[in-house]
Amino acid sequence: MMDRRSFLVAGLGLAGGARSGRAAPEAIEKVKDLVVYSSPNHYCGPGPGVVRLPGGELVLAFRRSPFNEWAHGHPDVEACLVRSRDLGATWSEPQVFDSGAITNQNLTLTTDNTLVCASHGMQLVSERVYRAVLARPETASDASRLTVRVQTAAGAEEKPTATGYYAVEQGTYLRRSTDSGRTWSQRYWIDIPEIPAALPGLSSALYLRGPVVELREGELALAVYTNELRNGQPARRSLLVLSHDGGRTWTLAGTIAVSAPPVGFDETEVYECPSGKLVAFMRVSHPDRGEMKLYTASSRDVGRTWSRPQRREVWGHPFHPLRMASGRVLLTYGYRREPFGIRARLLDPECDEIDGAREVVLRDDGQHTDLGYPSATLLPSGEALVTYYMNTRADQGQARFIGGTIVRES
Repeated sequence: MMDRRSFLVAGLGLAGGARSGRAAPEAIEKVKDLVVYSSPNHYCGPGPGVVRLPGGELVLAFRRSPFNEWAHGHPDVEACLVRSRDLGATWSEPQVFDSGAITNQNLTLTTDNTLVCASHGMQLVSERVYRAVLARPETASDASRLTVRVQTAAGAEEKPTATGYYAVEQGTYLRRSTDSGRTWSQRYWIDIPEIPAALPGLSSALYLRGPVVELREGELALAVYTNELRNGQPARRSLLVLSHDGGRTWTLAGTIAVSAPPVGFDETEVYECPSGKLVAFMRVSHPDRGEMKLYTASSRDVGRTWSRPQRREVWGHPFHPLRMASGRVLLTYGYRREPFGIRARLLDPECDEIDGAREVVLRDDGQHTDLGYPSATLLPSGEALVTYYMNTRADQGQARFIGGTIVRES
């Protein structure tokens, strides 16, 4: 029996190549680059999220902040939506739909045409509270001093802000829209008993990287992660949470991976294969940047249990999977070493053969490491629009803008 998502793909005519008997494509090729949004007054930071609505309109969410105040957890962040009715050639002016000490904006369009945006936020606190949280040996938060970046000729230098803001993790939340992003619900915080809050009254101290995934049985799944202290040492866990009511309430399905120093698992996206297998694509932290390669794990019981994490020969981070017209999976990721840019691979439908998939360079014109975090969506032609935040050598990497690249299977 065809599941709902496969039915939708076939109904849009996106599986025609596979049904016609033509050989499945093994690679992708770049069509062109485009600019989604750039402003001389704003820093456009990690985490654009893009979807295509049933009528063909593209909707993209991103965060921006005043250019000299762009650190994680800054209170001046704005979450913006832009729209395109011509397949990305032109985009509307930004609509601000959320604000505060929030981070990357991740969009999902569910099968009932509800737009879901996932993000997480920081709670601004005094230095006294911040120090108290840091001093707790059992803390489950990553309380961090708010900083701003000062640009120098040599690159980005990090200095403390003069305002004295401090921040602790407030938690991860979702908002819902039933009118294509024109109006939004309240914040639905993900609060699970297994993960404590940074401070009383806050939600579970959880972070996220990617969007909600609607599984074929209808539930919503989201990969989140924690920053913890274990035996006095920093540790991270990657988890899967599930919602059976459209994202209003959540339960813990299982643990995807637990840190084993020196590897730390954090920014994770989950993909559901045609067989129902879930595959987690995990970014890792590592003292040796050369070892910051992709790790994957898989689950065949809706995230309750997971295979042992497997190190892949793919360098980059973080990673975003998208099912293409052929059924193969476009995996895109930032490339934060020279030549800086965006790269991609075309994987088999079950994401088994990853290391052997040919790597394709989508962008290699970056000036420095502050780029990446791709999000992609299919276009009516079967091509894909890959979006990301970017800097380029053209201005010595000064501007941070939202860019895009159109790719097709070959």
